[in-house]
Amino acid sequence: METIMHYPYIYFLYKPNQVLVYKIQTFEYIKLADVMEKGEWTSYALQPSESFTAFHHEQRQLQEGWTFWME
Repeated sequence: METIMHYPYIYFLYKPNQVLVYKIQTFEYIKLADVMEKGEWTSYALQPSESFTAFHHEQRQLQEGWTFWME
């Protein structure tokens, strides 16, 4: 899974057109359990012609009714 950091956010390319955004809310090390249980997650659609590295969620409309699953 590709990731990009735009502090205080981490972007995860979840599917070819879906970007998950996690807001970092601590200055401590972050464990996966923290991300899954305590995190503030949002989801945005990536435009077909847009590269993931150029993505910024502030310029997008939030996706509603989304879900994801991680092993």
